[in-house]
Amino acid sequence: MWEGISMPAFAASADAHGLPGGAYRSKFCFPEAGGDVALCLGIHGQLVYLDRANHVVGVKLSSWPGPLERWKHLASLRMFEAISAHLASREADGS
Repeated sequence: MWEGISMPAFAASADAHGLPGGAYRSKFCFPEAGGDVALCLGIHGQLVYLDRANHVVGVKLSSWPGPLERWKHLASLRMFEAISAHLASREADGS
């Protein structure tokens, strides 16, 4: 999944989408190096969240007034991380 991703170029960009240590390639953002999460970020809050390790896909449709509101994108990412962790814990418990 990480083949051909230029992490130094992403980190040096003017806008790394608020994902320090992350990367970008072919329309996907990766929040952290070596992780199993990939994101597609839309300009007005749309988000596709893919967590390969926990077999979770989440989609959020939005229409925020401002085109890029970083804190809202990060809050949405944290929401999907919490949902994914919760689902993974339920699967581990057999619930």
